Amino acid sequence: MSQVLHIIKKKKKHIGSLDVLIHDAAVTQTFNFDNLDENNEIEIQKAVGTRYSNGGTSHIDVFKHIEELSRKRDISKTIYFCFTDGYSDIEDGWTKYPVMKKITTLVLNEAGGRGKEVCKYIKATYINLPKN
Repeated sequence: MSQVLHIIKKKKKHIGSLDVLIHDAAVTQTFNFDNLDENNEIEIQKAVGTRYSNGGTSHIDVFKHIEELSRKRDISKTIYFCFTDGYSDIEDGWTKYPVMKKITTLVLNEAGGRGKEVCKYIKATYINLPKN
């Protein structure tokens, strides 16, 4: 997570807004940051760095949320960071929500999960995270 926080901090002038969706079987927490500045760095760190859910993963609700966002604003420059072991319904959801094919997707995964396999199906970029 520290690497993601570093990227956000370094590129904040180029980020229009940041939406953080925390989910397991459904989206359980949402955070929106329209302005990235020193005043909300701690809140962003909490949103990205705190575990709020306990597994039983489904991506359907996340994709639905992204589709709803696409009706409200331009998502053509959206990057979807997905932290997953790949044991979910991500492939099924991908076909049901065509909006997902319009955005850049990065799958971040520790070794041992299905991350690489999922990326082949959904045409995402796989990033292997070292185990801490």
